[in-house]
Amino acid sequence: MTTIAQAYKNCQSCGMPLARDEQKGGTERDGSKSAKYCSHCYQHGEFTMPDMTVEQCGIW
Repeated sequence: MTTIAQAYKNCQSCGMPLARDEQKGGTERDGSKSAKYCSHCYQHGEFTMPDMTVEQCGIW
């Protein structure tokens, strides 16, 4: 079965428009760009602040 990657316009963690991310997205463990998360939320395949709540995140 073939899986098709979905393109997201906003970070699926904080909601920031991915077009506004200066690094154009976070990174996966293998160094590839994440299609779901911004570089502020997700780096090297892990969330940068895994305990952050929705209230602390801020609104983009």
